[in-house]
Amino acid sequence: MSTAAEARIPSADLARTSFSISPLEQLLTGSLAVDSRRRTGPKGRWWRGIRSRIPRRAAPLLDLLAASPRGIPDFLLADSTAYLRTSADELDSVLTADDEHIRTELDHCYDHCAPPVVQRPRDEGARALRPVVNAAAALHRECLAPDWRDLHRTLDAEVRRHAQTVVTDGPAAMLDRLHPRLGWRDTGTLTVERPSPPLRHRLAGRGLRSTEPVPRQVRRPAPAQPSHCAPAPSDARHAPCLHR
Repeated sequence: MSTAAEARIPSADLARTSFSISPLEQLLTGSLAVDSRRRTGPKGRWWRGIRSRIPRRAAPLLDLLAASPRGIPDFLLADSTAYLRTSADELDSVLTADDEHIRTELDHCYDHCAPPVVQRPRDEGARALRPVVNAAAALHRECLAPDWRDLHRTLDAEVRRHAQTVVTDGPAAMLDRLHPRLGWRDTGTLTVERPSPPLRHRLAGRGLRSTEPVPRQVRRPAPAQPSHCAPAPSDARHAPCLHR
């Protein structure tokens, strides 16, 4: 059953809408298909295309994602304001996650009877994420990096298209057209239909950042997702995202 996540977006926040392109978020979203129940649509196509190239060193990351019934823990989503980010920068950012935030996210995303790859960060915090980060680096190197230049070019064109909509019709119109599951209300509320508990969030003056997905029409195997919308930094790492 689908429920709605809601974010109240005052005009000051709406004016601060921005975009980013994240190789790490593309990698994480595609890798959710390690769970066969998520192996549908664009994620499933990407997974089938790269399955034979997945290195054994990627196991800690894939085990962490496969064990989560509630999607990607927020501490794996790098906290960066840069539009052009490298995977190395993003992975370094993951290692600076706050220990308390890691435990909070693990409690949210996982059951208490979780495998060791979940329990170690629960007990040890960020220092236990090094094997997961190394696994993500190996998976990126083998499965995403060879195609990233072409994918980035496509993503950049999408960002430019959305930016043009902001210029011509305003940010509210852009948000309303961003994805079929997103809806904009004149009351200043952005809603997202998603199969998870209801969530309400206020941006508190931080603005909104959209991480551009790989479009569905890209022919080469590539991860894709609804646009990922989150409060922009300063403290975005500790703010809930509207999509999981």
